[in-house]
Amino acid sequence: MKPKFSNRVLRWLSIALGTSLATVVLAGPPASAAPATTVSIFGSFQGEVAKSLQAELDIAFPPSSGIKAVYTPLSNMEASIHLMVGRNQMPNIVLWNEPSALLAYKTKLVSLGKLLGASRLAKIQNTLASGWVPSLSVGKALFALPIDVTPRDLVFYNRDAFRANKLQAPRNDGELIALQNQIIARGLGYPWCLGLEAGPATGAPAFNWIKAYALKELGPAQFSEWLSGKIKWSSTPITTVGNRVSAMLTGPNQTLGGSAGAAARNFSQSTAAGLYANGKVAGQCFMMLGSVASTSYLPPTVQSEIAAGNYTHLGVFELPTPNTYQPSQLLGGDYASTFQNDPATAKVIEYLVGDQFGSKGLISHGYFYSAHKNVPLTQYGSGFRRQIATMIQNNGSIGVDRQLVSNGVNTSLIWTNLTGWFAGKTTMAKAFAAIDTGFKK
Repeated sequence: MKPKFSNRVLRWLSIALGTSLATVVLAGPPASAAPATTVSIFGSFQGEVAKSLQAELDIAFPPSSGIKAVYTPLSNMEASIHLMVGRNQMPNIVLWNEPSALLAYKTKLVSLGKLLGASRLAKIQNTLASGWVPSLSVGKALFALPIDVTPRDLVFYNRDAFRANKLQAPRNDGELIALQNQIIARGLGYPWCLGLEAGPATGAPAFNWIKAYALKELGPAQFSEWLSGKIKWSSTPITTVGNRVSAMLTGPNQTLGGSAGAAARNFSQSTAAGLYANGKVAGQCFMMLGSVASTSYLPPTVQSEIAAGNYTHLGVFELPTPNTYQPSQLLGGDYASTFQNDPATAKVIEYLVGDQFGSKGLISHGYFYSAHKNVPLTQYGSGFRRQIATMIQNNGSIGVDRQLVSNGVNTSLIWTNLTGWFAGKTTMAKAFAAIDTGFKK
């Protein structure tokens, strides 16, 4: 999740865990306090966000706790962690935003089962949706859990445009298809706002579409296997997904300029502007797939409303699951793992991945969403944020999104071939076959 600082800072407001009472000494000089056990935490959160996280840790683990949790921001985290591990300078806890990166250290990390024990780990997992384990584990060893999450299969729309044209947000896949057809038949504009140009990551938005439907087609466990190359892109299930995405996005009236126009258009402001364009001639599009962070690409006036908690002109729904697919939500997040096995580290990581993290302030602001299903929705503030939180809590099954694919494939190979397909330079079948060649056998 890459929200703006003003939102991200709010993700790290304080949560008091409660502290033990200090012993009262009735006579003599005060006893010297035992030195606190330092627990090192490294991550990529920078600047004021890092300061807020440290303030959060100071409140959660005051001197009376006997633990001093110290967060250190790293500008080039993965390279820095690689050097630490190479020098055998093992950090206590690392906060990752990429599952494949943390699992690269599977022989060095301590599994959460070993660190916390079966009962403590089960208590945490009891309030999480199923689906986290396949992407954060190797075999039976679970190496990380989320400290926060963000949905990646949200569909944003302009409430004014829907009202003006008497359109309704779809409640299921059939209604979504009918809505697309209605927008095209009435000449209102284009059903989808889509742009694939993203510099070195050009094509990534197309990959997001494929992932969203592949998860719903395969289910979490096989979805994770597919990302790792154990299920081929040229297999029947993924070909089915590709045909579905093609039917929705590559037709001449589905997006402005057709799929070739989408391949050349920038994925951010240029794409999001279409949601608030005035009519088809101006390039109006009605729906945009993205994550919570995608709202940062909307026009400044809409962003100002969002910052004030006003979502009058922005609506959202989750990408519906086709009838033959399995309901499941695509989520990204930040994940806590550990290289150490000691009681102090266990207490800190248990706090970070537990259901109380965020419950006393930050959850009512900004971009913070808990992965736990038992968090009161009233803590999320606006109805818009509660709507997204409800999606997270109602999904009993999730898939963990990750841009970096393991098993040797270069992610840019995926992006390049998907862009070539949309641009009309190759076929979907050839693009998928080329992607398969990138995985180690």
